[in-house]
Amino acid sequence: MENNTLKTVFIVLVVLFLLFLVFGFTVPMKDVPYDVQVQYNDTEIYQVQEPYTDTEQYTVSEPYTDTEYYTDYITIRVPYQVSVPCPRPPMPGPLPRPIPPPPGGVRPPLPPHPGPQMCTITRYQNETQAIQKSREVTKYRDVVKTRPVTKFRTVDKTRSVIKVKTETRWKKVPLFLNN
Repeated sequence: MENNTLKTVFIVLVVLFLLFLVFGFTVPMKDVPYDVQVQYNDTEIYQVQEPYTDTEQYTVSEPYTDTEYYTDYITIRVPYQVSVPCPRPPMPGPLPRPIPPPPGGVRPPLPPHPGPQMCTITRYQNETQAIQKSREVTKYRDVVKTRPVTKFRTVDKTRSVIKVKTETRWKKVPLFLNN
């Protein structure tokens, strides 16, 4: 009996399998969509602030020494000599009497008159003289200088990333299994 039951179970299984094969290939199939998450490589662009060195101009007021020339005027008293008639000293005694003319009425010529006696005196005159002078002065000038500075610029960079996307796929399912 046991052998019979085993045989019967085996036959039932074979029949079911054959039925499945017959219905599986002969039954109409239907395409059913389903979603799948798929990974893929992509290139991503991003921006960063990148430092760089640049030169910058600036102005500095710088001192320097210069020689300045100018004219100074001074007034001085300059002595000079002048000849003038000397004042006569007063004559002592009475004035001489005139000499009477000689006989015959001709007077002898008078000795030459020496003229007034001259004296030298010192006088002063103001004179203005120009004197060239110089002096050292500190002046300032604007000087343009340069210095290095750090600046920033926006730079595009790329990197490889793995992204996920949803794809729709299709599979064939027998109509009687489709709910």
